[in-house]
Amino acid sequence: MDPRHSRYVHKVIGTTWVIGAAPPLDDDGQPLRKSDRRSEGESWLIRIRDEQSDLSKKQAVRLGPTPLTDTLPSGAKQPARLSLTGGDDAVATVNDTTYIGQDDVEPELRTGLYSLRNEEEISIVAAPGRTGAALQGAVIAHCENMLYRFAVLDGPPPPDDQLTDVQTLRQQFDSKYAAIYHPWLVIPNPYPVNLSSIADYPVPPSGHVIGVYARVDNERGVHKAPANEIVRGITGLRRRLHKGEQDILNPYPVNINVIRDFRGDSRGLRVYGARVITSDPDWKYVNVRRLLIFIESSLNRGLQWVVFEPNAEPLWAQVRRSISNFLTQVWRSGALEGTKVEEAFFVRCDRTTMTQTDIDNGRLICLIGVAPVKPAEFVIVRIGLWTATATD
Repeated sequence: MDPRHSRYVHKVIGTTWVIGAAPPLDDDGQPLRKSDRRSEGESWLIRIRDEQSDLSKKQAVRLGPTPLTDTLPSGAKQPARLSLTGGDDAVATVNDTTYIGQDDVEPELRTGLYSLRNEEEISIVAAPGRTGAALQGAVIAHCENMLYRFAVLDGPPPPDDQLTDVQTLRQQFDSKYAAIYHPWLVIPNPYPVNLSSIADYPVPPSGHVIGVYARVDNERGVHKAPANEIVRGITGLRRRLHKGEQDILNPYPVNINVIRDFRGDSRGLRVYGARVITSDPDWKYVNVRRLLIFIESSLNRGLQWVVFEPNAEPLWAQVRRSISNFLTQVWRSGALEGTKVEEAFFVRCDRTTMTQTDIDNGRLICLIGVAPVKPAEFVIVRIGLWTATATD
């Protein structure tokens, strides 16, 4: 408890900051870290404030806590269990505006969604449980502006989660960078009042769906549609939808992804849709959109060595080889169509893709075309009558 000690509680745990201070300072008068706008300290979740503000009294000898004990019914004694009090994580004050945040020319002052611009490795964005049009629109706009991100949105929460409700929510957006999932999922109440009768607790689907995305990416690849995949860690769905409801919600141009209960067929609970909420038929599948995002971002990072190289034919040939080698690996993984590479993609980087003005202005322009594999969304079996005497 002595500020002069190397293990002073503020230094080890981290302290709170002075609200309104410019520049931002913590309670010890030290500037906040620029990386995360927090005071120095090892804890990610906890900040502590020494109630004693007078420095001379802080440096004086202060008695430690009194060792309290509880007496058990048997007469035995045990150390007292003291509950923490006075904590406040301000959940009641968190709203859609908090999630959207504020932009700033200084990266360290950005908040909410805008702070995600500081992290380059993000590929999927969601705000689980938040279904307001303003926030979902902000998530979509963020992904569109960042180019290499995809938004996973929740359908409306219960009890206002009928077919008309989710259709109304869907009709507010048209984007090649987002997908909507419906209905909400059910898990056992994590904080039950009665352990003998644990009630169901509805949770938004986006968190579990993002887990399905990650699992499919690891096991199969980003080109595999994250659909017909089991949703783990849940006990049921808030609404049970059948083929008739899916035929209303899933087909183009509605493109709402349904989570369905197939336990009657011994197939569990599955994500049964992989549609993007777009009116553009070329981008209606989640895996196609995310495959192109993967290819674009990979090429963007993999071609940074080209910057400031002499912009002439030898460089263009190197770029073509580099891109072709990468796309060949993508094709061999099963992400692109064709029985040979010429059918899967093409790469052009020469005088036909850039003018002399482009070269004079330092621009190297490549033209790349790929043929992504689309999912087999419908299985159609045609059966006819045939007799042994038939002549046709």
